[in-house]
Amino acid sequence: MLNHLFNGKVGFAWGVRCLAFIALGMLIIANLIMKPRLPRRPSPSKEENIKLLKKILTDTPYHFAIIGFVLVYWGLFFPFFYLQLFGILHGINKTLAFYSIAILNVASLFGRVIPNLAADHYGPMNIVGPSSLIAGILIFAMFGAKTVAGFIVFAILYGLALSLAGFTMFADHVSEVGIRNGIVCWALSFALLTGNPIVGSLLHVPEYRWERPIIFCGIVIIVGAIFVMISRNMLAKKRGVWKV
Repeated sequence: MLNHLFNGKVGFAWGVRCLAFIALGMLIIANLIMKPRLPRRPSPSKEENIKLLKKILTDTPYHFAIIGFVLVYWGLFFPFFYLQLFGILHGINKTLAFYSIAILNVASLFGRVIPNLAADHYGPMNIVGPSSLIAGILIFAMFGAKTVAGFIVFAILYGLALSLAGFTMFADHVSEVGIRNGIVCWALSFALLTGNPIVGSLLHVPEYRWERPIIFCGIVIIVGAIFVMISRNMLAKKRGVWKV
């Protein structure tokens, strides 16, 4: 839809606004139909909030996971923004390149459902670390995605490698989930805000030095995955269980 809006009469500015209005409408509906699942709890006291904040600020496995996911998200969305351009500049049919993101997103549907099902049995952190590592390795496969077959296979495999996050595993109580996820989203926002502009700068248009963003994104995702797996080991050791 965005491709048609951007390249048609609507243009980029109103194409982005249309996307924002769609998101706004969906979020309004979501907020109107939501209701609490559990009875409302008494609001925590100031002392309890300070105690919880101190607990989170000294939670080393949680900090390692945040660093890991910031690095992963720094490079994870590179194919979403640049795969079409990569394909067109390497001789892939424009129609096929046009639908490459749709192919990637369809594959990511399975990439998000299947790991979530596996996480119920093996633990979210046991799944998300290896999945992130695979995504980082697959970034380097873009070097070989210069044929129609390679291009399609890359889009499918990368979509399958997109997995879940496991930050709820760090909460000792359901009351901690909101603040922990809020801190994570705040940290990830910087990665999402800066990642693609950095990639665009590394690409160095109009020379299109693809090796630079590919290497950058692949390395930061792999390093991030290593941090996530270290965090997983620390959390498992702390709790004395393997399923985390």
